[in-house]
Formats: sequence, structure tokens, C-alpha cells
Amino acid sequence: MISRLVRLALLTELWFYILLGVWLVSVHRWTLPAVMVLAVGMALGGRLAFTFASFALGGIAAPLATMLREFRAVLGSNFLGVPFPDLVTPPDSPATRSARPPVILVHGYLGNRGFWGALMRWLAKEGVSPVFAPNFPGTLTTIEVFAEALHEEIERIASATGQPQVVLVCHSMGGLATRRYLATHGGGRVARVITIASPHAGTILSRYGSGANAMQMRQDSSFLADLRRREEKREPVPFTSIYSRHDNMVTPHETSRLAWARNVPLERMGHISILQSPQTFAVVRDELREAGVLPRGS
Repeated sequence: MISRLVRLALLTELWFYILLGVWLVSVHRWTLPAVMVLAVGMALGGRLAFTFASFALGGIAAPLATMLREFRAVLGSNFLGVPFPDLVTPPDSPATRSARPPVILVHGYLGNRGFWGALMRWLAKEGVSPVFAPNFPGTLTTIEVFAEALHEEIERIASATGQPQVVLVCHSMGGLATRRYLATHGGGRVARVITIASPHAGTILSRYGSGANAMQMRQDSSFLADLRRREEKREPVPFTSIYSRHDNMVTPHETSRLAWARNVPLERMGHISILQSPQTFAVVRDELREAGVLPRGS
């Protein structure tokens, strides 16, 4: 769904630039190269402004290099990853019997499997298999609906691979959906959870989001309060939260910490660029090794 919405938005934007260009050329005698420069400048400038504004609204005093890396990640996500995920993200592993626990990548808010291209290529290089990156209903719905879709995928993949448990690697809101899944269905199917940039205690920027799930990510939401109550009787599942002190979407960064999890703070990475960082990959490698997905000598 999100792929179609973003493709439609990009097409609408393109038509706007075409109509603007026709008007400028026919009425104001602009040249075609000048119109093209303006269109590219508007497309890039708008996204640059969005990126910088997200740091400012979150009160994040990030280095310029950090903001520019996030801007580059936003461009990749906006123009390729989300609208055309198959162009940048490797295919899932075959859903066949496996000797190792499968790894399931769980995307977040307004995302899809297109967010996982860099990590999936790294996992393939490391010999991690099988790996699955499903598309979940993470757009304009509730986290409860997302969690039930995750439940169905876990059962499907566990059954197909013949493995009793899976390892979940989650980004952003995907971490909250996973916690809801665990609180509802228990941890029997899950060997380990690794969340990346997840707003475990909400984020102040959720007030600017759209949809029921954005409201659920507010720091004072009833969803988060109910989730904490449900987790008082949780089954123990090894849980690691990786987060950045310069995350431009999950702020303040302390909201990514969980008292009962292993919390790993990183530096100078934004909300999307953290998924492309060697620092993140190194922590994920250690966690996958502990989960038995990677040999200890690798």
C-alpha cells in the first residue's frame, strides 16, 4: 500500500513540475535547462528542509555531517526504497527447511521492506540465512493490527523453515509492534529481539504524524500505558534496543531505552541512516551470534 501511495505522490509532484515548467516557458520565456534546475532544486530543497526541520523540532543538536547523511538516506528512501523496494532490497530467502533460526526484519511507520536494503546485503555478505523482510500494514492503521500481521508472518516462516523460533530485527514502530505481539502471544516463538531506533516510550514528533498509529506513539498514549501493564507478566525474551543520541524522529533519545533490555547507544546517526551504519551492523552481528544465527567464530 505505502509503495503505491508514494509512487502516486511522486507522480503528482512530477506533474506539478511539468505544469510549472510549461507556464514558466510559455509565459515568462524561461529556458528548459533553467526549468529543470528549478524542479530539481525544489525536489531536493523540500526534502532537505524536511530533514533539517525534523532535527530542529526534536531539539537535536546534530553535527552537519550527521544531518547530511540523514538527508541522503531520506532521498534514497523517498525516491527508491519505499516506492520501488524490489530495486534496492534483495529478495527473501527461500521459505524452505533451515538449520538456523530465521531472521525476520520488521519495518516501521510509513515503511516497507525497502528500508532494509543495506542491512540485507550486509547479512548476505555475512552468510546469515534465512532472512525475510515482509511488508506489514504499518500505514494509517493501529499497532495492534500490525502486531497481528507480524504474528501471521512468524507462524508462516517458522512453519516453512521447520524452526521453533525466529529472531526479530525491528526498526522504529516495528519495535512497538513486536512488543505488542510478545505481550499478546508470548515469547515462545521468539529467540531474540533487536530493535533499532524504536520509540519504546513514545516520541514528541508523533504529534505531527498521521493515522491511529502515530497517536499511539505519543508519550502519554493509552496504548503505551496498556503495553507496559501487559508486559508486567511478560515471558523473558532476550531483548536489545539500539538507538542513536542524534535520532531526528525518536526524541528525546531516552525514549528508546527499556529498563529490562540491553540498551546500546550510538552516535551521529539519524532515524533512517542508522539502518545503513557499520556501527549498527556490528551490534547486530553480536546479537545474531548470541542467538545462534551466526557461528561464534565468524
